[in-house]
Amino acid sequence: MANPSSVPASAAGTEILRRAHGNVTSASDVVVINGVANYTYTILSVIITETVGNAETISMTLGADGQTTNVALLSVHSLGARETFVWNDRFVMSETDELVFSAGGTANIDILVSYIENRWS
Repeated sequence: MANPSSVPASAAGTEILRRAHGNVTSASDVVVINGVANYTYTILSVIITETVGNAETISMTLGADGQTTNVALLSVHSLGARETFVWNDRFVMSETDELVFSAGGTANIDILVSYIENRWS
């Protein structure tokens, strides 16, 4: 795995397989992964499940901490009652990026994210 350019090439790093989870209950943003300086995150999969039997919509965005504009990865995706959606496309987050989810309104949606965390010292 390549070192981030801001870290000397001789720096030691680690890779750890991790998971993060969240529950989306409204149109308000829910940050599931909040990046940290000198870390990169390779997102392996995202499992999204509607849990109470109501059709919903879900959005997934990627943004930098403190930024007002996020990149839409999944925009207002329809999620049927008690339906599960699996995102298997891999992507990379770095430094202070945030992985953010929101629903179209009142909802109860569980999110599980599997990822590789790379730390550089």
